[in-house]
Amino acid sequence: MPELGDLLYLQAEVIEPLYQVALQWDRRRDDDLLKAINAAASSLGYGLVLHRHQRSGEEHVILTESPGSQRHWGTYVLRMGQATPYLVEIPRPLAERQTFEYGTRLFTRLGARGLLLAGAHPSVRADGLGDVLAAGNPRTVFNLAHQVLVPSGGAPWVLQVRGRRDEPIEPGPDVVATFVGKPAAAAERERLDALLKALGGDSNAVALGGSSAAARDRQAGYDAQSEFTRHLPGVRFMTLWVSARARRGYADALLDDSDRARFAALQVPTEVVDLRARLSSASFDAAPDASQRGLVDDYVRTRNVASLVALQASGLELLRVVDLDSGRVYLELRGSDGRSRAIRAMDPALDPRRTFAAGVPRQRLAFLEENGAWLQGAAR
Repeated sequence: MPELGDLLYLQAEVIEPLYQVALQWDRRRDDDLLKAINAAASSLGYGLVLHRHQRSGEEHVILTESPGSQRHWGTYVLRMGQATPYLVEIPRPLAERQTFEYGTRLFTRLGARGLLLAGAHPSVRADGLGDVLAAGNPRTVFNLAHQVLVPSGGAPWVLQVRGRRDEPIEPGPDVVATFVGKPAAAAERERLDALLKALGGDSNAVALGGSSAAARDRQAGYDAQSEFTRHLPGVRFMTLWVSARARRGYADALLDDSDRARFAALQVPTEVVDLRARLSSASFDAAPDASQRGLVDDYVRTRNVASLVALQASGLELLRVVDLDSGRVYLELRGSDGRSRAIRAMDPALDPRRTFAAGVPRQRLAFLEENGAWLQGAAR
């Protein structure tokens, strides 16, 4: 647990100056400033990593613990230059699986200013001091970053990503978005609608807290971050409760041995590709027929390899594709001539009716950005 002096030092010498650099970012001008902040951070076992996204050119600075000196105080990311006033927080990336993947994708989709990642499992200490959410445990680097960045961010909205268990009988919405403290004002309705649309890009159903039985039953109590934030004017704090079913779609495709083994047993190769670049130049033949689509949908839903065997018997060639950018998994269906006929996202949470036309260039991009289930050629 950090000492009070450590937190004050991090605030004054690292996080606050780093945020100011992010707001007025000029790489040539600010390089020396980053070096000075990095030197200050190193005295507490932290360092700065400047990351540039190859395709978009966006730059981020990552405040991360240096190898060999980890105390699991967390990792903090700032988008440099232009950004939207959102702060995405992931307080339990180890205990609530795939909240890390969901939250980082949301950070990218929104173009958010900041991303906060807790570094320890909440149960790592018997006294509860490993839990950054505990209202009685405000002395954490995670909470410090929250308290520094929220008041400085120009009336930001805090989006805290949490995992929830699936309802045992009837599944609820993929995401329940709940305001903690003050709800959005009427004048903020346009912003709220845009946020719900962004959340819907990765989900079949998004419910606003109070609008469904799932939301009414959800415990949306105060934690260390919301307790601080609810006293600030103009700031909104929202907890995003993401279902286990929706989070399973974010499992690391390269580490999911069971899924890889099923395809390998049928001699179906796996390729890791930049899917956006691939789709921009791919040629699509006629779409698969309804029975072939049904077999794919059945495998996505049940993971029954008999469906894959039947697909191969129907004359289709199969290729498992992992998108290099998002880490998401797709199944490409090809004819005997090797031309693509369709691509199916392997996320079981997606509505299989979300179909995009490969013959329309804009729909190829929309298939990725709007999280479509199918991208296919023209019907026969």
